[in-house]
Amino acid sequence: MDIRQFYWDFFINAKFSQIYYGLYLEDSYKWMRFINSFLAIASSTSIAAWVIWNDIPLLWAAIIALSQVISAIKQYFPFNDRIARLSKMNPLIDTILDDMELTWIDISENKVTDEQIRACLKECMGRVTKTIDQALAGVDIPARQFFRKTAQQMAGQYVKTRLM
Repeated sequence: MDIRQFYWDFFINAKFSQIYYGLYLEDSYKWMRFINSFLAIASSTSIAAWVIWNDIPLLWAAIIALSQVISAIKQYFPFNDRIARLSKMNPLIDTILDDMELTWIDISENKVTDEQIRACLKECMGRVTKTIDQALAGVDIPARQFFRKTAQQMAGQYVKTRLM
C-alpha cells in the first residue's frame, strides 16, 4: 500500500474517532443535564407542590420516590466517568490531528519523503492509540450506530471543506 494513502486513511479514521467520541461526550452531558434538572425540579418544587400533593398525591409521591432513587444511584451512572475521561481526551486528540493535518498539507505538496511520512505516521499512530487507550481504560462505551453514521458524515464534510 502507498504510504501516502495509508497516512490519509489513518488521518480520516482518527478524525472519525475524534468526532464519534465528541458526539458521545455531548450525549453524556445531555443526559447528566436532564438528570440534574429532574432532581432540581423535584426537590425545589416540593413546597410549592402541596397543591399537587392534595390533588394527585400518588403522582407526586412517585416523582419524589423516583428522585430519591436517582439521587441514591446517580454516582453509579456511567455518564460522570465518560464525561471526565472524554473531556480530557478530546483536546489531546485535537492536537494530534492538527499536527497530522499540517503534515498532510506538506505531503500533498510533495514536500516530504516517504521515509518522513512513515516516521510521522508511526509517531501519530502511537500518540492516538496511547491517548485513546489511556482515556478509555475501564470505561464502558457501547457502540452507537447513530453516532457512527453521524461521525462518518461529519468527517466526510470536514475533508470536503478543509482539505480538498
